[in-house]
Amino acid sequence: MSIDSFLQREAGISRERKRARAKDAAGRFASSLPDVSAEHDKYLAEAFGRQ
Repeated sequence: MSIDSFLQREAGISRERKRARAKDAAGRFASSLPDVSAEHDKYLAEAFGRQ
């Protein structure tokens, strides 16, 4: 899916619905790393090979 098609699809969704979807997604994913919230920039850099 391209970014353009994603943005076009999302354009018709209300701000309230987007907020509700974001809240529903919170906590759905787990990580074995205990410090992801504090070190997220470091982990993203590692994932993209920019150490």
